[in-house]
Amino acid sequence: HRVFELDTAPKLIFKMDRYASIGDSPANNRYQNMIRAQTVIRTHQLGLLVIPHAKLFTVNIKDRKQEIIAEKKMDINPFQSAQEEYFQVHADSLNETVRQLALFICMTGYSDVEWRNNPILNNSLDEKGNRKIALVDIEEMGSSADGLFGGAFGRRGLVRCVNEEQGKIVENVAKEHGVSTFSFADSHSQRKEELEDVRKLKEYYAREKITLGNEPIQVDESILSFSTDTEKEKTLKELTLKLIEELNT
Repeated sequence: HRVFELDTAPKLIFKMDRYASIGDSPANNRYQNMIRAQTVIRTHQLGLLVIPHAKLFTVNIKDRKQEIIAEKKMDINPFQSAQEEYFQVHADSLNETVRQLALFICMTGYSDVEWRNNPILNNSLDEKGNRKIALVDIEEMGSSADGLFGGAFGRRGLVRCVNEEQGKIVENVAKEHGVSTFSFADSHSQRKEELEDVRKLKEYYAREKITLGNEPIQVDESILSFSTDTEKEKTLKELTLKLIEELNT
């Protein structure tokens, strides 16, 4: 797969498969999935899910036809780590959005559910206080259960992208639409452990007054103790202080 930008078209993202044949390329399949997804969103009134405006076209490359999708850029932060944080920080405004995404997954079999593929749109609060999510990579539509609870090829699944309460929302939607919840308990348990690790990490940051991550390391020299040998002790302490100075630099 190739995903790229062009200086001459700064508002677009281009997607193609280098080796595929016309008519059965991942680009064509992806585009058909986008059309299908848009139909589901309209039919079930899932207004908090946004699919980029896109067009499929063909170009000639060295006497060979190549299908390419051009998508309008979305107002998102593209970094996975940022989206992971946003899903936690903005959790209160995502309950209905999560429900709609769970319903979409049940309706389509969308399976590659990750933060990077379902980023929160910037400045997207509606009149009811709900945020919108973009669906920027819906190529895979093979298993609703994988999309909801994770599974094949290390897929994370929606439950492991959201908080504990929202995980229950996902489970309820699955039950309502006949999707097996066999994997829910394990997925939900993993997510609770991840969230607990995040909580402990944030407590550590607060305790150590780490806000940017580049705060200088400060060490009380009086607690540095290495050896009963006075000369060796002096040398090791000097080396330690030099190392800390270098790290801070």
